[in-house]
Amino acid sequence: MPNPLSQFLQSFQQQQEQRRRRQQHRKAERERSRRQEEVLKDAAGQKAARQRAQALQELRRDAAGRREAFADSLHWNTLRSRAYDFGGGAGQPRLRRFLSRFVYGLAAVSVVANIVLFVRWSPSRALLTVGKHTVSKRDYETNLDAAAGKAVLSRMVVAELIRQAAAQAGVTPTAADIDARMALLRRQGALPPQPAADLREAVGQNLALENLRMQGIPVSDAEVAAEYAKHSDRFRLPAQMSATLVVAASADKTAQAMHLLGTGVTPSAIAAVPGLQVDGINGFALPAGALSPGLRQAILGLHDGEVKTYSAGGSGPKPGAALVVRANSHVAGVLPPLIQVHDLVAREIRLQKAPTAPAELLTLYAANKPVFDMTNYQPYLGDLDAAASHLPPAATAKPAAKTASLPSP
Repeated sequence: MPNPLSQFLQSFQQQQEQRRRRQQHRKAERERSRRQEEVLKDAAGQKAARQRAQALQELRRDAAGRREAFADSLHWNTLRSRAYDFGGGAGQPRLRRFLSRFVYGLAAVSVVANIVLFVRWSPSRALLTVGKHTVSKRDYETNLDAAAGKAVLSRMVVAELIRQAAAQAGVTPTAADIDARMALLRRQGALPPQPAADLREAVGQNLALENLRMQGIPVSDAEVAAEYAKHSDRFRLPAQMSATLVVAASADKTAQAMHLLGTGVTPSAIAAVPGLQVDGINGFALPAGALSPGLRQAILGLHDGEVKTYSAGGSGPKPGAALVVRANSHVAGVLPPLIQVHDLVAREIRLQKAPTAPAELLTLYAANKPVFDMTNYQPYLGDLDAAASHLPPAATAKPAAKTASLPSP
C-alpha cells in the first residue's frame, strides 16, 4: 500500500507544476496580445486594422475557451486523484473499505458473544451428571419452580401490595419503628431464627400491615387504662439475661473456652480461635431448638460472671462437643408504668377492632390485582383470586384516608 505521506507530496508537486504551467500560459497570451496590438498600430489602412482586430478577437475567444477547458480538466482530475488516492488504489475508496471491514468485525464479535452467552446461560446446558444421566439447567429450574414457585411468587406479590399500600397511605414504618419492634420481640424471646436482613424485612412488613389494618380506628384513654389493668401480664417485660454462648468442638477446646470466658476475653477474639464458635459472631447462630426449656432455665439461673459448661446429656464438662456459657448480666422482669406502654396498649386495642391480617391482604389484593405478562404463572395465584372473588364490592374499594394518628410500635 502506498505511503500516505509520499502520496501527499506527489499531489502537492503536481499542483505546483500545474500552477507554473498556467502562469507561463498567461504570460504567453499577454505577449501575443502585445504583439498583435503592435501589428495593428503599425498596419496601414482601416481595412487591415479591422481584419486584424477581428482576428485578435477570435484569438482571444479561442484562448478563453482553451483556458476554461484546461481549468475544468485540472479540477476534475485533482478531485478524482484525491478520491482514489484515499482509497489506496485498487479502484475502491478507503472509507468504503474501512466501513465494510468495521461492519464485518462487528458482526463477527456479535456472533461470538451470542455463542458464549448461549453456552453459558442456555437452559439446555448440563448442570450436573449423575452416572450416565445428565441433569440440565432447565430440568432443575422446572423442578424448583414446581416445588416452591407458588409460595415464592405469592410472597413477593403480598410484600409488594403491602409496600405500595403503606406508601400511598403514608403509614410505612421507619427504621426506628422496626428497631423498637425488634427490641421488644428480643426482650420477649419471640425473635424467629432468621438472617438479620430477612428478619428486618419481615418485621417491617408486619408493621406496615398492622398500620394499614388499624387506619381510622379511634381509641380512648379510658379504653387504654382498662386494657392495661385487665391484661397487665401481657405487657410485663420478662426477665432478661445477657450471656456469651460458645460451642466447643472437643474436650480440650471446652477447657480453653472456659479459660477464655473466665478471663474476660471478648467474644470476637474467642470466635477467632479454631474449634470455637460464638453464637452471634461471624454469622454463626445456634439452631432452633438447640436450647431446651430446661437448659434455658439452667442458664437463667447462673450468677453474673459465672461460667459453666453444658452438654447434650446434662450439665458439666464431658468429652466431645459442649456448650460453654458465661452469664454477663441480668435484668429482672418488670411491669412498665402505663405512661411508657400507652402507645403499645392503644395499638393492640386498635388491632383487636381492626380486620384480621388475611382479610386486609385479600382487600389489598382485590383492589390491585397483578397483571401477568407470562400467563402460565397465573394459576399460582388462583387461591387468592378465588378468595378475593367472594369479597363484597365495598371491600374492594380503596381504603379511606387515615383519621387518627398511629402510635409508635
